[in-house]
Amino acid sequence: MHNYKYLPAILIVSLIGCCIEVDIAVPSFPDIRRHFATTDSMVQAILSLNFLSFCIAGLLYGPLSESFGRRKLMLIGAILFVIGAIGCVVAPTIESLLLSRFIQGAGAASSATVGFAMLVDAFPGGKSTRYIGMINSTLTIAMAMAPIAG
Repeated sequence: MHNYKYLPAILIVSLIGCCIEVDIAVPSFPDIRRHFATTDSMVQAILSLNFLSFCIAGLLYGPLSESFGRRKLMLIGAILFVIGAIGCVVAPTIESLLLSRFIQGAGAASSATVGFAMLVDAFPGGKSTRYIGMINSTLTIAMAMAPIAG
């Protein structure tokens, strides 16, 4: 029997990063445009590419986690997320920033897809439902505070 008592807290931390990464970046769009001397549409592509990779990766993580294990896919997603975040910090051009946000979106999808599956696997029935409600409440608060932090 596994001890999953820390799993909800770990998932909250993982999901907060995934859920606030967009909201925390949006307030900096005017500064990004000025820094890279680019157009508004190029800066807005940061969101489009991030969402595109999030959606594509989300479709892949579920089936892959069934084949290779949820933990492995969560770790791969976390690594991609961190690589994307570091790429954003050091991006010398708007194109490299766009690529980094694409990578970051692909990493973020693992938490949103595999994280909830892990929770349902670990806690049967009503217990997983309670944890999902608690996690969603926490994420809502974090997403509301993210633009302020940005």
